Amino acid sequence: MNRHLMGPDRALFVTIIAVSVLVWCVGTPVTAEPDDTLAGLMRDTDLKYKVIDEYSYLAPFERDNEETLDVFITYNNEKKNFVLIFTTLLDYEDGHEFSPEVLARAMKINNDYPVVKLCLDVENGDLDCQSEVYVRTLDAQSLEMHINFVASIADKFTEELKAMEEGEAVG
Repeated sequence: MNRHLMGPDRALFVTIIAVSVLVWCVGTPVTAEPDDTLAGLMRDTDLKYKVIDEYSYLAPFERDNEETLDVFITYNNEKKNFVLIFTTLLDYEDGHEFSPEVLARAMKINNDYPVVKLCLDVENGDLDCQSEVYVRTLDAQSLEMHINFVASIADKFTEELKAMEEGEAVG
């Protein structure tokens, strides 16, 4: 038969629990997430990269055609809750209006690859490939995976989208 704590035994038990919780809370160091979370993650990847500024990085990728694809990594805003990983697929003059065919193809790619999004930057005449990842879900390995994925999607579709935009046959 279970014995229930009553009277002085119960008061003593509650006091012991309360003191234990207090000692644990006081004795446990409070650790704030450092401002350089992204810096630490980048350092721990196997990627070669350049530091652009305090919170921004550039990872160059060599493409088969001997060009370099630059992937930028930074926080998406001052709260630093998300890491923004992006590269430019198509770069035209400011205000460039992309063809309906390219926009439709970009939407299809977005549906096929939900981790990344092809985004219009109308002001700068760009079509970018980007991913935003919640910082708390990242470790160095997963950050590297996201960076590589953005680079691979950009590399896979740049020539096709450029040919479509310039009215060349896509094959």
